[in-house]
Amino acid sequence: MEVQENKLPKIYLCDPSKNKDCKKTGCYWNGGDCRHTKKEEYKAEYNFEKVCDNLDWLKRMADRWTMHQNEYYNEKTEEAYRTLLDFLEHQKG
Repeated sequence: MEVQENKLPKIYLCDPSKNKDCKKTGCYWNGGDCRHTKKEEYKAEYNFEKVCDNLDWLKRMADRWTMHQNEYYNEKTEEAYRTLLDFLEHQKG
């Protein structure tokens, strides 16, 4: 009996900008989990400069998120403080 070799297909990290065949319904660019392709021509080519650009972008997004979170919490804190002051004013009277 001949034993067949179990060959798994090669998969590559996908570059969605190259992959014109994919509808991208499950793509990580759209919040999905898919990051791979079986087609070598669609594989992502990463170099150090591109990784650094992505890290800069990620830092900017994190800074923006932090700024918006701070604005949100400051607004909510002020709202709660005004509500407390109104309550205390009504308690005096």
